[in-house]
Amino acid sequence: MTPSVALAHDVLAARAGGERVLAALASGFADAPIHTLIYEPNATFNEFERHTVHASWLNRITPLRRRYRAALPVAALTWAARCIDADVTVCSTSGLSHHVRTTGARVVYCHTPARWLHQPELYLDGFPRTVSTAARVVSPLARRFDRTAMRSADIVIANSQQTRTEIQDIYGIDARVIAPASFLDLEGPVRPIRGLAPGFVVSPMRPLAYKRFDVLIAAARRRPEVTFLQIGDGPHRTALVADAPANLHSVGGVDDAQLRWAYRNARAVLLTCAEDFGLVPLEAAAHGLTTIAPRARGLLDHDPAVVHPYEFASVGELVTAVDDVVPPTGVFDSRHLGVDRFLEEIRRAIDDALVVNNRDHG
Repeated sequence: MTPSVALAHDVLAARAGGERVLAALASGFADAPIHTLIYEPNATFNEFERHTVHASWLNRITPLRRRYRAALPVAALTWAARCIDADVTVCSTSGLSHHVRTTGARVVYCHTPARWLHQPELYLDGFPRTVSTAARVVSPLARRFDRTAMRSADIVIANSQQTRTEIQDIYGIDARVIAPASFLDLEGPVRPIRGLAPGFVVSPMRPLAYKRFDVLIAAARRRPEVTFLQIGDGPHRTALVADAPANLHSVGGVDDAQLRWAYRNARAVLLTCAEDFGLVPLEAAAHGLTTIAPRARGLLDHDPAVVHPYEFASVGELVTAVDDVVPPTGVFDSRHLGVDRFLEEIRRAIDDALVVNNRDHG
């Protein structure tokens, strides 16, 4: 008999890497319901509409669907008050979805330990004082509950060697590593982003302070003849782009049709954040592009053939990389996205979790 599978994800109110990975995961479990704190269909990927989505009571507070980070202080308790009835629940988390109670086995796929809990000095920079203060007040107790919740999982999976190390340091857990996949359809519709000619350097990253947007701005100033395109929205965007040079175009959030156009018309892809893994190099490689990326953290897990590395935060090395990067190959290959490989490894982890759960609670 095939075990029933449920999925849990922190918040479905953005088009970011975690949600893209969840879409890949959901594609392999068509009947699985998705449990989340907040669900804003217009702000995330359409793929989730194919599933039954169960949102928490927080979803009834309309302002939170637009500013979901304000719910951080009550997120852990809200998850812990819920119980998912399934043979196995897969929790996709960079927050607190692994706090949910389950009747069966629990697999945690950790994109990163919750930054606001374990790296507050980095993540909370730039957020409103009310949010950052409330988060810091509850953090000591929340960290204790977070460790208990993660340690109660049957299987914990890290998305990179970097995240595996952090899970070991924070939770004392030896996690297995399964690289994520991107559920981006290469053959979907294409829609241009107005005002741009082909040949730009595209940077698909949300404008958050820890993403090192300042390095992107500095590089754009050093190469005024190069057009830089920043894609992605976030609470810090207005402040971060306020002093950007004219050759840096920040267009905020885009849909997949515009994202495909950006990849197809870029000369290279650029990242300035030392990502926990990062889906962008996979998506870029699938479009025949090289990603200029920091030589740091989870980005070290990527195939060196598709990444042009530079020293993290070094504007000089970044600018040299922009000058020297390999031009696009013009070859599209969806295998770089890794969906089939990802689902195969996840299914093995689910089987292992069922064995562990039956042994421990048999």
